[in-house]
Amino acid sequence: MTERSYAFFSSLGELLVKRRWICFLLVIVLSASAVFLSQGLKFNGSLKVWFVEDDPAMQRLDDFKREFGNDHFVYLLAEPAEGGDVFTPDTVNLLRDLANELEAEVPYLKDMNWVGNAETVDSMVGGIKIVRLFDEDVPEDGGEMLERRGRALAEEDFVGRFISSGGDVAGILLEMDAYPEGAANPESMVAYKVYSVLKKDKYSKLKTWVVGEPAFMFNYNVLAGKETPMLFGLCILVQLILLALLTRSFRSSVAPLLVVVLSVIWTFGLIGLIGFDLNLLIIGLPVILVCVGIGDAVHVIVAFNSEYRAGVPRKEALKNAVAKVALPCLLTSATTAAGFFSFITAPMEPFREMALYVPGGVFAALILTFLLVPFIFSFGREHPRKMVENIAERKSDVFDKVFGKIADLVLSAPKKISVLFSIVALMGLIGAFYVQIETNNTHLLTKEVLMRQAIEHVDSSMGGSMAIEVILDTNTPDGVKKVEFLKHMQELENIIEQNPLVADTTSVLDALRKVRRAMHGGDEAYYALPENDKAASEYLFLYEMSGGDQLDKMLSFDGSVARINVRTSALGTREARQLREEILAEAAKFIPENVKVETTGSVDLSVALTDNIALGQNTSFAMAFVAITLMMILSMRSIKVGILSMVPNVFPVLMVMGLLGAAGIFMDTVVMSVSAMIIGVAVDDTVHFFIRLRREFEASGKYESAVRATIMGAGRPLLFTTLALSLGFATLMFSVMTGWIKVGALAGYAFSCALLADLFLAPALVLIFKPFGPEKE
Repeated sequence: MTERSYAFFSSLGELLVKRRWICFLLVIVLSASAVFLSQGLKFNGSLKVWFVEDDPAMQRLDDFKREFGNDHFVYLLAEPAEGGDVFTPDTVNLLRDLANELEAEVPYLKDMNWVGNAETVDSMVGGIKIVRLFDEDVPEDGGEMLERRGRALAEEDFVGRFISSGGDVAGILLEMDAYPEGAANPESMVAYKVYSVLKKDKYSKLKTWVVGEPAFMFNYNVLAGKETPMLFGLCILVQLILLALLTRSFRSSVAPLLVVVLSVIWTFGLIGLIGFDLNLLIIGLPVILVCVGIGDAVHVIVAFNSEYRAGVPRKEALKNAVAKVALPCLLTSATTAAGFFSFITAPMEPFREMALYVPGGVFAALILTFLLVPFIFSFGREHPRKMVENIAERKSDVFDKVFGKIADLVLSAPKKISVLFSIVALMGLIGAFYVQIETNNTHLLTKEVLMRQAIEHVDSSMGGSMAIEVILDTNTPDGVKKVEFLKHMQELENIIEQNPLVADTTSVLDALRKVRRAMHGGDEAYYALPENDKAASEYLFLYEMSGGDQLDKMLSFDGSVARINVRTSALGTREARQLREEILAEAAKFIPENVKVETTGSVDLSVALTDNIALGQNTSFAMAFVAITLMMILSMRSIKVGILSMVPNVFPVLMVMGLLGAAGIFMDTVVMSVSAMIIGVAVDDTVHFFIRLRREFEASGKYESAVRATIMGAGRPLLFTTLALSLGFATLMFSVMTGWIKVGALAGYAFSCALLADLFLAPALVLIFKPFGPEKE
């Protein structure tokens, strides 16, 4: 620190103490404003929130919505609570009441289908009639019920969608219409109504499971509301215990916590001011801000206590404390903010938003430190008993012995240490190439979460909690009604249905085949496509005139675009990519070149998100590394020192990526943040280490003595900050979100690796490369 900068921060410290009440009032006003701004925040757990507007996957989805309205659905499975067949009068009546009530109550509903109102097509004199098995009545006669049961199980497109093959599980499918522009949380409103209906006493006789994106978003919203304050409170408790053990002072323990709590409030206010929605990343935000923001206040308090216990008057001690630590705190805040700001390059909207509000929270903690800590500590005795504490008079303890041994080891074998770290880092780099990405929403939840249990039960019973939409655009009005095209479409659909990952498909072909069969007296031999274009058009016209209402979901208004709805279980990322690629490959074989074939829906978005995560991981880390390296070069006033100081910070990143690859731990939307976050946070200790090392070298002129003094003097603070970070982030392991559990565990591992790199690798490299210049005699 130069004399000029010291004088500036000394004047700042004096001003903060002198104007302490103004500072305090400013904190109150800003905090109240933040609380007000955060009132309108809402949670958005949609898969689509992870995409930027110009993402090709979102463009495909927008094209789909323009033609067909919405890809969202709620799929509800129901079975008698006491087991048994669905086809009994009591159960069917209960299911019919449930279906009708859902149809009446659920907002934004386009269509509701279950085994009772799903369409079958029968022949009649002069044409066809649309039959719905339980739409008008529920037979009490056992023979009649048995006949309708057989009819339902004989319908190919009923089994696996509206009824299980054994007749013991029924499905109700709610398909959503386009949500109104600007509607607030329409998905949550849909799911809330579904769950509200199911809570009624009359439906306690049914076991029900609900899946679909609205249900998933709603449950995520509920989990976020529970988890965020729980994890925040747990982290605060952990930090309070650590501070109490470190400082043995009520004021010194509470002041840093007040700073970080207010920084969290300010950050939420900033989110509200900008207009962002809350998302999955918000669950860990308070814990992140507490862990990365608490250090500034601790540094100021430790510096103040050092001055104050040495007999310096209270206000003078505060001024000196600010003068000593302001620049290092500013630098560490800047490097941490740079690490998170690097997410601005990620092709995912939540991370781009995070790149703005987390740096804001980091600097909020810094500002609050200098506004509040001088205020809190400016009251009290002016002239305490002089308590001179220095290393010579203090008895050595186990930490002195440990850090002394570390210094001896580093001084005796710097090259061997560097080689050892290089080998381990290389192993981590190799492991990083085996990292796999997983975007299956089911895997983001632990097995005890009811939402995951519902998805797994639906997949095992019916196999249709996710869907991929195949869109075929002929670019010709009524082009879909051409038999030649329909035959190609049927070939593609048959291939898709044979895929073991697929539960079932639905398309305009179902209506055409049913009508043709009915026109030939129900003969199954005629369950096929019409013979010519005229028949195809006439069958579709006859279907609609007879009361069929499914055509608008499968065919565009002008007849140029057809849709194949492909239901699947909750696929993993690799399976989702495999299915999409196979569909497109088969489409290239069977569909004419003049027909445009695209995919969209949840499976398609899952595949696109995987690619975005891989790109975001690489770009954010690269930007964080470059930005922080430049900051280190400027702060150290040396290119050589700046680059050298980054080596210990890359090491923990390689260790984490290597562990992910070697252990087969999937990277997901949350874990993607680890690399840039690690380098942005871990560099804080490196900054303090190198500043201390340079100061010791300037004082002694010898590298060995500077290294020993730095390890002995900085070892304790580095150990404490590592402990505080590791234990703070470890509270995330109490989450039910697997992504945050992994971040909590990986953070402790990463910061431990960073501590080893700072204590061993950094001084070893300094001894080898001598970046501060030649030694002095």
